[in-house]
Amino acid sequence: MKDDYVLQMLGRKNKLLDKDYLSSIEDIRKVVKKSKIIILGGAGSIGSQVLYEIFKMEPLLIHVVDINENGLVEVVRNIRSSLGYIKGEFQTFAIDIGDKNFHKMVNKNGGYDIWMNFSALKHVRSERDPYTLMRLVEVNIINTYKTLILAKNTKALKYFSVSTDKAANPVNLMGASKRAMELILGEFSGSLDISSARFGNVAFSNGSLLDGMINRYNSKQPLVAPIDIKRYFLTPLEAAKLSILSVFKATSGDIFIPITKDKGIKQDFPSIIKNFLYHKNHTMSVMVSEESARNSIEELTKNSKWPCYVFKSDTTGEKSEEVFIADSEIIKKTRYEDIVAIEIKGLKTKKQIEVFMEEIIAVKNSDDITIKKIKNVIENFIGHFNHKETGKSLEEKM
Repeated sequence: MKDDYVLQMLGRKNKLLDKDYLSSIEDIRKVVKKSKIIILGGAGSIGSQVLYEIFKMEPLLIHVVDINENGLVEVVRNIRSSLGYIKGEFQTFAIDIGDKNFHKMVNKNGGYDIWMNFSALKHVRSERDPYTLMRLVEVNIINTYKTLILAKNTKALKYFSVSTDKAANPVNLMGASKRAMELILGEFSGSLDISSARFGNVAFSNGSLLDGMINRYNSKQPLVAPIDIKRYFLTPLEAAKLSILSVFKATSGDIFIPITKDKGIKQDFPSIIKNFLYHKNHTMSVMVSEESARNSIEELTKNSKWPCYVFKSDTTGEKSEEVFIADSEIIKKTRYEDIVAIEIKGLKTKKQIEVFMEEIIAVKNSDDITIKKIKNVIENFIGHFNHKETGKSLEEKM
């Protein structure tokens, strides 16, 4: 989806990070041209956008790894259809980064200079049962730890792993898992060049509510949205630029964070739906229930209206508004106009990391996996977090 169209849907004209990115692009390009690069989770919304931008800089080698085989096929088709070819090597691998075959592939290729990790389970709904939650922990924490060790042992020059604003003062286990990941990154940053980036919702990213809005519209189904939640929305290109700047310009142990104050990037979901329907020549018709929204789709669309059910959020782990920086974190200025940083270096010792990994892997390997056990191990490691448990899941919503 084109960046200008996304901005229209978000109701803003200003583009975040343009000046910062342009001021660094030549320096970044020089590094990219002589580097072997691996992108983990490269078929996802942010990873694929980062790949697109890095590909244009003609890296010496770029390998893309994702378990989404169909996603990788589309990534290749998009690259070939828009950018064509480069002199350097470009390959994709549909394998799990936690699998032994991934380790074999990395070793056979002699390692990589730059690691960019975008693999993540990002939905709060993933904590609805212990088995899906354990998969979230495996992807967000265990696999990051494994690939950090592999990158270090194969003489990597840089390792980046994307985080989330939900890691700041987390109220859900997804955010807590990313905070645990940040603390692990911080310990490794003493012996390997490490960085990360936090940002809010990426508009129209795969699986997001806005992505679902397009799917519901194309399927001629009603649209839904929480009425009491606002989010800081970045476009996929803005998220990619922030990530790339963090990879190549952040000091080891720093997390790059976009400056959001007075930038006009906070938006509520019904306003975006209204903008979307306007561009489709429809008006928004607010319904009182899911059932009435489903039942009125045929009648309303005949009159250029679209049924929309808006509701107050009451599901586990949802914040009414997101924050990027936790209460105890200290902001560091950068040379950039739209970016600040926080430091995660040295917040945990190597021994604390090892004990935590032993405990979480023990839970994973046990015959009785429970949400409580997973939560206790993570909470003991990151410190108390204000877990918002309502007993309701997004699985119970349209």
